[in-house]
Amino acid sequence: MTKLEICAIEDSNPGQVYLYPEGAFYKAYQKSAWILCTKVHPFKVSFRPLKGLDGPFLSVGFPQSSLDKNVPEKRCYRLYV
Repeated sequence: MTKLEICAIEDSNPGQVYLYPEGAFYKAYQKSAWILCTKVHPFKVSFRPLKGLDGPFLSVGFPQSSLDKNVPEKRCYRLYV
């Protein structure tokens, strides 16, 4: 899945945290990253430019092994594979 495809999914995000598995980590992007950082856990957000996107591309990540610690409220997220 490309970053622009993720942006399209996040644009239609109704307010859930979508987690995308990447190797040994879970990543959250755009709206999911914002929700995760403001409502669940104060992660450090990464900002980077992305060609074809107006504004910065936001992301946060954490090891899959720490999912229970970082996102204890299971119903607030959806794994996106």
